[in-house]
Amino acid sequence: NLKLEPTLISRFDLIYVLIDRVDVKVDTYLANHIIRLYQTHKDDAPDENKGKRPAYTVMHGGEEIIPLHLLTKYITYARKKVNPTISADARSDL
Repeated sequence: NLKLEPTLISRFDLIYVLIDRVDVKVDTYLANHIIRLYQTHKDDAPDENKGKRPAYTVMHGGEEIIPLHLLTKYITYARKKVNPTISADARSDL
């Protein structure tokens, strides 16, 4: 599966096999998302959103889950207001 020499594989403590299941919808979304992240708008472009990042949506399985701005607000709120604790038993297990 890995097509690596045993001498090379023996140098790693852990080897993770990642399986990329073919899903045209998700693959297309991810490709477009990555392109939008690095896309720049020209100053002379007649775009009302010039210079602004597009509104992304968090996707799962090709379905829209939550707008990115709302997820960002939630994470900011959680970082400020939520202080989770872990029990001593759980801490020792970790």
